[in-house]
Amino acid sequence: MQALHASIFTDELGDRITSPQYALLAVVAGEPGVEQRRAVSDSGLDRSTGTDVVARLVERGYLERRVHEDDRRRRRLWLSESGRALMDGLRLQAPRVGERLISALSPDERHQFIHLLQRILDGKRSSGG
Repeated sequence: MQALHASIFTDELGDRITSPQYALLAVVAGEPGVEQRRAVSDSGLDRSTGTDVVARLVERGYLERRVHEDDRRRRRLWLSESGRALMDGLRLQAPRVGERLISALSPDERHQFIHLLQRILDGKRSSGG
């Protein structure tokens, strides 16, 4: 399933950015100045992978990472101007990835699938994972 998603993601969005990078940028776009640890968690990445993804996005000029004003050990994230431009360009393309993934399902099956995924996510959130 992950390979299928990656293939469709590349078909729809090209190779400018990976799916995990997009997920992290979407979290930061939704909450500018979010703490890095929370952005990584909210994007569904483990800490190690998330740290690497953030570093690559900073290096590519899509993210700005700044020291937290209250705790120098923590970092906060913002989209750079390039990151905002990238996300603006991808905003219309990204939903097609999910649409293609579930295109073989009937409308009732899609509804059930989305409902079950939401239950999984809610369970993960309530367990602290």
